[in-house]
Amino acid sequence: MVPVSERLRSKAAVRTKEIAIDGDTFCVREVGADDFAEYGKLAKADSTQATAFLLAACVLDEAGLPALSKEDAAEVSKSARVTMPLVKAIMDVSGFGEEEKKADAG
Repeated sequence: MVPVSERLRSKAAVRTKEIAIDGDTFCVREVGADDFAEYGKLAKADSTQATAFLLAACVLDEAGLPALSKEDAAEVSKSARVTMPLVKAIMDVSGFGEEEKKADAG
């Protein structure tokens, strides 16, 4: 029997998701608990800054590392057309999306 700690560590492995925007593919990772808490604090004061923070933390480059600097993320976050699909994908892969809600309801 596999120990509980091992099973939970396996479940906690960071998930990623690819998303297409205007014919280009991008990769995002799930948001960690600390980053999600910071995002929540920022969202209360400035939703644009919070969105930029989330993008900087969760959009990945080809090597799987954060792709956007704070400045780049702030620039990208000005476009709802680009930002909304990225944020939705981050939330989906983090367990806040519709797929997770359906699984929890069933």
